[in-house]
Amino acid sequence: MIRDRIAIFNSNFAEVRTDESAHFNASVTSIVESLDAKGTATTLGDSTAAMRRDARVLAATPSAARLLSPTALGPRREKFRVVLGPQPIAEILNYMVMGSLTTGAFHAASSAYHAKFGAPVMDSRLSLVDDPAFGAGAIRRRITCEGIPTHRVELIRGGKLVGLLSNFYDTHRMLTDEHRAEKLGPSAPSKLDFPPLSGYRLGEGGGRRFDASPVRPALMS
Repeated sequence: MIRDRIAIFNSNFAEVRTDESAHFNASVTSIVESLDAKGTATTLGDSTAAMRRDARVLAATPSAARLLSPTALGPRREKFRVVLGPQPIAEILNYMVMGSLTTGAFHAASSAYHAKFGAPVMDSRLSLVDDPAFGAGAIRRRITCEGIPTHRVELIRGGKLVGLLSNFYDTHRMLTDEHRAEKLGPSAPSKLDFPPLSGYRLGEGGGRRFDASPVRPALMS
């Protein structure tokens, strides 16, 4: 369980800005050494009700032993429609997508979507939004670790890349970059703004740390 309490003030603020939140994370891992197999399920939440509900879900999650036992049968060779659960979706986003949806990645020309801002990068049926105040979210935050009030950031709309996660420093680096047009690509609008709404100083488990650098929220908001 992680509890966050934060107070931020500087010469540009008229008042001390504060935020307070708490959340839990829990996981169950099954290992079958004889098959060199491992399976993990993880959950996040911000209430005791969610903790009790998710404990039942984790307890009922099929273990690696049942999924990968020698007697298990695989599906026939054919095309199937697949519905992915929360765990694989979170891992796909965290390890393959979110790192490329930042101004820092575009400034460094290391984004998987280099030169594709404003262009289609996913299936047109997909949209992606970061919303720290989302009522059903596992964690909710009112201000960033730079003291800026949080807001909804639209990243993908109808498959097109329309926004980026950013902190105060990377926003100014991107907007003053003389190679910005080349890095964003020909589909980017002429007038751009990347509000610094994702400057979080996060440590292990998603808790805020004063000694960490402001980075994207890594699926924690």
